[in-house]
Amino acid sequence: MTRPKLIGLRDRIDEIATGSPTVAFVSFADSLLLKSNYSVGQWDSDIKCTYEPEKILRLLPDIRAAYQSMLGLEIYAIVTQDSNEYYDDRLLHISSTHNHISFNSLGLPFAQTQAIEHCARAALKSGIHPAADAYLDESFYHSLRFKHGFAKNEEPKFPYTAPMATGPSYYFPVSFQMLADNLEPPK
Repeated sequence: MTRPKLIGLRDRIDEIATGSPTVAFVSFADSLLLKSNYSVGQWDSDIKCTYEPEKILRLLPDIRAAYQSMLGLEIYAIVTQDSNEYYDDRLLHISSTHNHISFNSLGLPFAQTQAIEHCARAALKSGIHPAADAYLDESFYHSLRFKHGFAKNEEPKFPYTAPMATGPSYYFPVSFQMLADNLEPPK
């Protein structure tokens, strides 16, 4: 990885981010965090439902292409979710001195991504399942709008130890193609 290649990747991520203003992108040279806010809405109020987890998944093929073309790297995604803790706030807070960034959310989903990655790597090494394009936490997976007729409950899932969970947690290893074939089209 050279500086010009990393700057080229950063520029490509900027282009993708420009087209997705409701998603926050935070990059660390060879890693990328994505975050979006949402509300679930209420029928008896002005609060509208903005929950659309698929929008992040639809960005992944473009992100993959950017990493492949700029760094020659294959990528995979680990996706979790949690509730918003800073309602009606921006995706990110950046201090006036530009040296403090707040995700305006709790850290639990990020701890879950590390737990899923640890278990998925161990499963790959021991041959429990093959490598996947994405590893989705079960609550995120079950919140997706799959096409009618897709048997989402028949897809293989694997256990992981989620931080602060009292019961078993699972992740689903999936391909970008399976998602493209089976998710409902954008609203």
